Amino acid sequence: MVRAQLAAWGLDDEMAPLELAVSELVTNAVVHGRGLIDVRIEIVIDRIRLEVTDQGHALPAIRTGNGEQ
Repeated sequence: MVRAQLAAWGLDDEMAPLELAVSELVTNAVVHGRGLIDVRIEIVIDRIRLEVTDQGHALPAIRTGNGEQ
């Protein structure tokens, strides 16, 4: 999916690093998440946004600059 979308956008040079990122993120979702896994890729201004989500309920902890959560 990532390869096809990047090729359609003419971003062949970005394939290897993004395929690796998708592979790692999907693996994490399979091992640590729950339910269906959704992969989204889009261009936002001049950046590629990659998002992998699952149906798990836990939100990541937000850390402040002073080391507290």
